[in-house]
Amino acid sequence: MIFNDSIDVYSSFDYYIEKTWKKIYHYTSPEALINIIKNNYIYATNDAYLNDKTEGWHVFEVLIDNMNDFISSEREIKNIQNEISKLKEKMNDPNWFNSYIISFSLNRDSLGMWNYYTKGNDILGYNIEFDVRKLRKNIEIIKPMNASVETVTYKDIKVKDGKVIYKLEDQKKLISDTIHYFEDVDEKIRAYYIVRKLWEQGRFIKKPCFENENEYRFLFSFIHDKKGEKTPSKDEYRTVKGLLIPFQKANFLKESVTGVTCSPSLESEKAMKSVESILQEYGYNDALNNIMMSEIPVRY
Repeated sequence: MIFNDSIDVYSSFDYYIEKTWKKIYHYTSPEALINIIKNNYIYATNDAYLNDKTEGWHVFEVLIDNMNDFISSEREIKNIQNEISKLKEKMNDPNWFNSYIISFSLNRDSLGMWNYYTKGNDILGYNIEFDVRKLRKNIEIIKPMNASVETVTYKDIKVKDGKVIYKLEDQKKLISDTIHYFEDVDEKIRAYYIVRKLWEQGRFIKKPCFENENEYRFLFSFIHDKKGEKTPSKDEYRTVKGLLIPFQKANFLKESVTGVTCSPSLESEKAMKSVESILQEYGYNDALNNIMMSEIPVRY
């Protein structure tokens, strides 16, 4: 295959990630709930700062551990290993490719998820219910507004959403399909193509130990544009347990929010009333009739 044709093959490849048409739930703290409802944006966190230390790289662990199931040529195995090493070096460049993730769950009432946000009787967590179809159509990272400039959408941000894959067999199939797709590409560049595409897919592959999260995520990816015209030129930061976490603000339309669930609490009536109040205050009318308490019967 000639070089120009192989570039077309690389560009045409789009990995499949299963989507949902059901509701998705963003678990969050009280402070973050206020920011989300008041400003109608969610933090899209740089994926290098998420709680999973293997975020984005577990796909290569699966590949290496099962390499002989995918590839028979020792030379090609070595080429792929070299490309993985090169990619890790490239990732040290802060001005290169960046990915930002918003995490949701397909579980509305999960004790494990509540435990991320509930620390005692007097502290609540919440999850915000989103209509994924509406959110998919309108969520975007936009240039900050000011008095003289209208809101502008960045042009070169890729957005993909789907279910996180936890089962090893499903992960291996995804890897196998990717390798097979490039089997006719010249050997000199095939390993490069395979590794770069698996790296993109890796954002939707996680270790089985995280399966209880039942995660659904939105992925935003781009190379920082220094002029800030096609992509953001810089990050914003928040603190989590003393760490400075880079993020982008992902705006959404209010009609995407269709409900709020409060974590297990002894103050259930007050919790629901306060959620109703803030939703009314900021015009989230589609969510007002769907405010619920967790049904998990914990006392503390």
